[in-house]
Amino acid sequence: MKIILAIFLCLLCNITYASTIQSGLKVLSIKSAHLSKPIEVEIYIPNGYDEKRVTPYPLLATSAGDSRIAMLQSQIDWLSHVDFGPMPKVVMVRIPNIERSDKANYSDDELLATILHTEVYPYIRANFNVAFFTLIEGFSTAANKALALFANYPQHYQGAIIISPALELADTVWHDKINQSLKQNLANRALYLSLGNFAGNRLYFTALKKYVSSASNHSVFEDLSQKNYLSTAVLGFNNAVEHLFADLQIVNFELFAQSGIKGVLGYHEQLLKKYGYPHSPNNNLEGLADHYFTHQQVDKGSQVFTYLIKSNPENAIYRLRHGQALLKASKPGDAKPILNKALLMAKKQQNQELINYISELLNSL
Repeated sequence: MKIILAIFLCLLCNITYASTIQSGLKVLSIKSAHLSKPIEVEIYIPNGYDEKRVTPYPLLATSAGDSRIAMLQSQIDWLSHVDFGPMPKVVMVRIPNIERSDKANYSDDELLATILHTEVYPYIRANFNVAFFTLIEGFSTAANKALALFANYPQHYQGAIIISPALELADTVWHDKINQSLKQNLANRALYLSLGNFAGNRLYFTALKKYVSSASNHSVFEDLSQKNYLSTAVLGFNNAVEHLFADLQIVNFELFAQSGIKGVLGYHEQLLKKYGYPHSPNNNLEGLADHYFTHQQVDKGSQVFTYLIKSNPENAIYRLRHGQALLKASKPGDAKPILNKALLMAKKQQNQELINYISELLNSL
């Protein structure tokens, strides 16, 4: 029952905001100074996208092909649809296939990078609520392209998800360049790289892991060779985002028991330095309040909820959760006026599901 209640409340908290941009697939036509015709670029807008949201959306660039892209979009939607999910909502862009019409002074790889970094990404950031923070991901043979972009252009990618790359297909020159680039510029960036079950890749996976092991504390090399190759696309992505975004959710609130609200807000200032854009502290503040109530520190827990309510005056959920915490602490007299206020707000917002739920709580008092 407790689990069902938690799920219900989290679903209520997942409020979507009105936006003039619809979620789903968008196909952009972007003019290029390097090609004779515009580039067709696919981007995916998350559910509940808010173009005026204070916290912009990270950009996820993917090299996924047609057989995987729909599954990847669904997986991202699921993993990011509630606040406690392992990753935030992102705007996703597919790395386009470039058809050269000339033989410019660029190799194919350099031409793609130039178009992405000087035309595609700037266009998306100018027209959508997208942060500078950019992840790149790829699976199988397409992961080689993603790894090369991440390694060779560190100023454009802060993290990478490289799942079961086909490392054995690349030549020695490619491997040497990747190894050297990652060793030089992996610091303060995050890399997830997994090994699939094709035996020919193990030698290169082990060598790369050993070569860059001292370059970053934010990298994870995972052996998924015992899993079905196709399954690693799903497993690897899930494991990667759990690692890459782990610091967005505080796990041990005992570390913040003394510093309280100021401590959590200070922690989020550190996140701002890392990601380059703000993350709402509300979820972690709610966790701090729960920690206080769990340890019978009712006054401190109520102070946190009071801060949350003051900071989010139109959010009835925080009043509801404060009331529930007080009920659990055997303080129904304190809980009742807070729940009544939450009920009035729910009626004002015409949220019938919330009205029914709060009414049942009040009737049980």
